[in-house]
Amino acid sequence: GLATHLALFVNMHLPPPSSPNADHDRATLWATIYYCLRCGDACAALITLQNAPSNIAIPQPFHTVFTQLANYQTSHDAKSLFFTPSPSSSNNNTHQPPASLAAIISPQTRIALVELYHTVKTRSRSTTDHNTATNEDNDTEIMFQLASLALLSLAEPLTSSSTNSPSSPAANVIQTIEDYIFASLWMAYHQTPSNFPSTTTSCEEHV
Repeated sequence: GLATHLALFVNMHLPPPSSPNADHDRATLWATIYYCLRCGDACAALITLQNAPSNIAIPQPFHTVFTQLANYQTSHDAKSLFFTPSPSSSNNNTHQPPASLAAIISPQTRIALVELYHTVKTRSRSTTDHNTATNEDNDTEIMFQLASLALLSLAEPLTSSSTNSPSSPAANVIQTIEDYIFASLWMAYHQTPSNFPSTTTSCEEHV
């Protein structure tokens, strides 16, 4: 399935470790989860979490949110969160706009994700400030974990963090124009005025 294919893709693109280690396992895990989101497949992300090595601690909000998203995706017979088959279509060739995250994720889960995003971000800054030695696997893990949290919680747009906070690890996932457009449209679509009255929802302002 997609989870396996994305894990292979990540292993092809991440620098191989000199020897098996937990840091590289965590970097691979969070990179795979991010790309599952990038493909809009919450079921693949949930499978990735469930098959994670036992020595990797997964924060509970990730299990909760991907369970909720995967249940939505499965119940609507959708291969992706990016589109939902029309109920009136017998062959799934017609689609209706996908639901926003606010309509799928419970408010309690959203709050937990926002808190976790800021906790991980603060911890990453503290680690950077007190440790001059670089660990490429650890940096990769933090980058993809924060990027996944940013998309799920909508706590901070990846595109604006790359502009206003160049040192933010999550911003480093924006490498191509396709990455930028994806992150911009994700935020513009899912940030609805009723749920986020203080934030902009204009595609023009996000892109």
